[in-house]
Amino acid sequence: MSKIYLISESTLKKHSLINNNLDGQYITSIIDICQNIDLDTLIGTALLNKICDLVDSGDIQNPDNIYYKNLLD
Repeated sequence: MSKIYLISESTLKKHSLINNNLDGQYITSIIDICQNIDLDTLIGTALLNKICDLVDSGDIQNPDNIYYKNLLD
């Protein structure tokens, strides 16, 4: 399975104070660390894995998964 990022580099730059000149490899590294440490601790491994699986499969958009989509947003 490929690495799933729950936020894109462009979204992060748009909604934060991160400079547009910052290289993407640094941003993806930080996203990975935040997801694996901070978000995992906050919502739990099972829920994080479920959301990542839904994003990976594209099923996050299904009406049945509205609560997961709300958490992601």
